[in-house]
Amino acid sequence: LTATSGEDVITNPIKKIISKINDKETRTVIVSGQAGCGKSFLVHKVGIQIIESSKEFIPVLINLSQVDTELLELKNFDSILKKIINEFIQNALSFDDRKYFLEKFDYLRSKGKILFIFDSFDETPGIERFTHNSERAKQLSFFISRFIGESKAIIATRDQANIFTKEIGSKANFRLKDLSESDIEDFLSDNGFNEEYYVKQINGNMDIYQYLQNP
Repeated sequence: LTATSGEDVITNPIKKIISKINDKETRTVIVSGQAGCGKSFLVHKVGIQIIESSKEFIPVLINLSQVDTELLELKNFDSILKKIINEFIQNALSFDDRKYFLEKFDYLRSKGKILFIFDSFDETPGIERFTHNSERAKQLSFFISRFIGESKAIIATRDQANIFTKEIGSKANFRLKDLSESDIEDFLSDNGFNEEYYVKQINGNMDIYQYLQNP
């Protein structure tokens, strides 16, 4: 993975993002790029790296594509926050850890000990309403800012980093480089992709064919 930050090309974005997260002046890191370029992979690896090497933060992964559309109306914040965190607890923690985390969550958030990883921002239900609407962008930025509390966040999105406003707090922007045709060909070749075999499989299965036609 190769990313850019301003004019700088970064060949180890995981290390650089963690460095920014550890920077007291940075509250939010935005990771953007085209579909399929590795945004989710990158932010997940950052979370894993922090679990393995840092005692500063507890990563909490929230897939925004699965968030209830009630979130987008910004109503009843406390119940939405509780619902999202309960879903995280149920999906990510062992039974013994759930009660402890739930009891300590507000404290940890207020002390800046949680790193929220918001994945698939661009796939949030109804996201098209935010794209060119500064007021809605302001509302969403405010919601995430309130959700974070005193903690920090990474937001993975397609090329929409410009919609985040000052309500999100001080931020660092990273953009993953677009995949070239040769990058894609090299990846497929390295992973044993057999074009003839897969073309035969696709043409022989209408369900797969129709699925792949969906943009």
